[in-house]
Amino acid sequence: MYRVIIKKIGDLEDVEKRFISENSKYFQSLDWADIGSKLGRDPEFILFYVEGELKNSWLFFTLDLHPPLFQYREMRLETEPVCYDGADAMLKFLVEHCKEKRYDNILFQTNMSNWTIGLNACPLAFHIIEDFGTYIIDLSENPDVIFKNMHKKHRNVIRKAAKLGYYVIEDKSDEALDDLFNLVNETYRRSKKFGYSKEYLKTILSSEYSRLFSCYSPDTILTASALVIGDTNQAYYLHGGSIINSDGASNLLHYDIIKKLKEYGYMKYDFGGVSYNPAEGSKAYGIKTFKSRFGGDFVHVYRGQIRINKTKTQLIASVRKAYNSSYYLKRVFYKVG
Repeated sequence: MYRVIIKKIGDLEDVEKRFISENSKYFQSLDWADIGSKLGRDPEFILFYVEGELKNSWLFFTLDLHPPLFQYREMRLETEPVCYDGADAMLKFLVEHCKEKRYDNILFQTNMSNWTIGLNACPLAFHIIEDFGTYIIDLSENPDVIFKNMHKKHRNVIRKAAKLGYYVIEDKSDEALDDLFNLVNETYRRSKKFGYSKEYLKTILSSEYSRLFSCYSPDTILTASALVIGDTNQAYYLHGGSIINSDGASNLLHYDIIKKLKEYGYMKYDFGGVSYNPAEGSKAYGIKTFKSRFGGDFVHVYRGQIRINKTKTQLIASVRKAYNSSYYLKRVFYKVG
């Protein structure tokens, strides 16, 4: 006999916390749930028991929106569950829970390409929203092999930046946070987008699992930064930025991150996502090319949803699309600082 229950992070028993800590990937971890809680999200865990023994867990957050005239409630599942034992039963339980608690949508954020159960066989249809992918470096390889696996142009640019005197340091001080905030938002503004608030970045950096790397020019000008998070199984490039014409600083930065993570005992480095099939010549194409040339393996992932209230979900999707495509609207409503 199996049992599926939902618990808030504060209600977890020690044995449940131990199971999650020992078995989950970072974005299913207690630390990521705690970060979400600090950011005003509502983390909960779906727990799957078989004959009294915990076999699986699955972290989700609840998003409540209150636009004019109606309310919208969405469940956001960060990744797949810890494992696939009982995942089909967990999914069915989750759908019924969302119906009972009047959720309008279930959003599967990432990493659904390896899903082994029949999502389309669940009570409500599963819809793919976006195909994308990521590149992952195997840090168990010999450092010389990792460098050799990089594209020749990347290797040359890295050597040139080092020869010019660019250097990388790791620092999570308040001053480094200020520099990261300014650089990230400067990078986004060049694409007429908005980045992240300082409070958000500060919350991420408050985690013991986060690291901040910065690359400086010979005259100590910040040229590129990268915020990395994760446990020693896998580190993820979460946020970053760079100045224009940085003489290969970003290349050197990520190469140095790879070396440092390997030295610290991390097993993998995830470059944080790329478009699946971007148009040649587009900014997304350039980002994908840049990340691919570090020699990592490409992993296909996708984002999807189970719509419980189709009308509300489609309406919110239209509002989000209009908002995301309008620089003017973002400038009116977005606040940084």
